[in-house]
Amino acid sequence: MISLRFVHDLSTTEIAELLSIPQGTLKSRQYKGLKLLRSQLERAGQQTEPVKGGHYEYQPHKG
Repeated sequence: MISLRFVHDLSTTEIAELLSIPQGTLKSRQYKGLKLLRSQLERAGQQTEPVKGGHYEYQPHKG
């Protein structure tokens, strides 16, 4: 789901249709998935910075 949204640049409507789930369910799962990914990156010593649209972008750890 995350790769469909951010790598393949599909809209939430397109992804919901593709996965046959309600758009609200998709958004909820996407939020939880991004929150978990951000937490895991931060625990691994990586920095995450918000970018345009409120999304987070991977930033390699400096140091």
